[in-house]
Amino acid sequence: MLSSLLAYSDMVPGPRCMERSYSGRITPYESTREESLYNLKYIPTARGLCQIMQVLVNLLIVICAGVPYSNPGRYRDLASLGSLYYYYYGGAQAFTAAEAAQVNQLDDEFYKLKVPPYIFSMACGGALMVYALVMLALGVFRVPYRYPIVLLPEAALDALISLGYVPAVAFYFIKLNEVYSNQICTQRQAMYAGKGIKGYECGLSGTDVAGGLFAVMGVFVFMLSAVFAVRAFRAVGRMKQQREAEDN
Repeated sequence: MLSSLLAYSDMVPGPRCMERSYSGRITPYESTREESLYNLKYIPTARGLCQIMQVLVNLLIVICAGVPYSNPGRYRDLASLGSLYYYYYGGAQAFTAAEAAQVNQLDDEFYKLKVPPYIFSMACGGALMVYALVMLALGVFRVPYRYPIVLLPEAALDALISLGYVPAVAFYFIKLNEVYSNQICTQRQAMYAGKGIKGYECGLSGTDVAGGLFAVMGVFVFMLSAVFAVRAFRAVGRMKQQREAEDN
């Protein structure tokens, strides 16, 4: 019973509606503040928490894609920092001027090569984050209770988004694999490895893997949200029928 109330308490009419149903009129003590506080009770419901999870998951996807996107990873000549840095940080084994120019060119080409998958991830994650915020706002303002029909397209969209994560994740890792197996990446890695410089390997980074894992979480979160929307639609329908029967 408690879990049922938690899942569908967002479908309970507001204090104004409840007052009308019991006394047939709106009492003067009702205020905008009371209604606002009542609306916020939607947030800790099952649907509200699920939509907050949607926002957080997609925010983390955007962050995981934004970190490598914002880091061009260009080589910096240690000799330009002075003799202390030059010897202390291994500058004596750094690239020559010609090699530095070549590796910088490879860095630029590799950055242009790896950017598209991250732009795709940030665009999709940002759009889905906005969508989840809009659905959360509709729930806070009790739109699904007043117009239950909106729950059906919400459930359909959530299910489609959940299924859409699967090809999106596959596309993401396929493109990254193409980037890391490209000749530009392998040549760049060989040049850095020849000088004993680490961190430029052609392989998935921690943020790449984390972004994929958060996307997998999105599959379950959005599918769960679709289930909650369908159950809420049925619950509010029964509630309205029961109220009509009591009024008659």
